[in-house]
This record gives sequence, structure tokens and C-alpha cells, in this order.
Amino acid sequence: MHSDVSRPNFRIEVDQDVAGATVTVAGDIDMATVDRLEDARATALARNPSRIVIDLSGVRFIDSSGIKFLIDTDRLSRSGGWTLKLVRPAETAMRVFIVTGTDKHLPFVEAGDL
Repeated sequence: MHSDVSRPNFRIEVDQDVAGATVTVAGDIDMATVDRLEDARATALARNPSRIVIDLSGVRFIDSSGIKFLIDTDRLSRSGGWTLKLVRPAETAMRVFIVTGTDKHLPFVEAGDL
């Protein structure tokens, strides 16, 4: 697991298997941490996966830079021919997606529905 020195409570883990990759995120997603997500996405994409799951269940806060990252990742999946699934974040973070309407456009799933 990688840990951001400036954000000790922010963690990202990338697990890869034959089906694809799972990126597990815990902590706040904001301008200070979104570059770590971009690095994790690049790591996950390096093996040309058929699917990527981004597990946001440990995320309590997300700002506009994090939402932009997820929208961009969704667009990349569509143009790249791989499937993206987003495990719903905590309700406090999910509210941001609901208020902005992005919840209707991003491929959210419950953790048990993978």
C-alpha cells in the first residue's frame, strides 16, 4: 500500500489479477491527492485490463478535482474498451455526486454487486 506523506490518512492500493485491476482508495480525494489516483490508474492500465474497479468505500470526502478524475476515467474506459466499476463511497461523499447529478452518469455499484 502506498501512503502519501502529506496526507497520512490517504491510502491507495492497486491489486491486479487475470480479470483486471482493483484500485482501493481510503481517505479524502482532493487536489492534494488526485495525482496519486492518476498514478494508480496508470499502474492499473499498464497491463491492458478488461476491467478496473475503483473501490471508493473508504472515501468520506471528494472535491471537484476527484469528480473530474472519475469522469475522465469513465471516458477513458469507453474509448479504451475496458469496463469501469465504481464502488460507492461513504454517504457523505456520495451526496456530492447526487447533488451534481454525476451519480446518474458514472457506473456506481454496491460492494456486493461486483
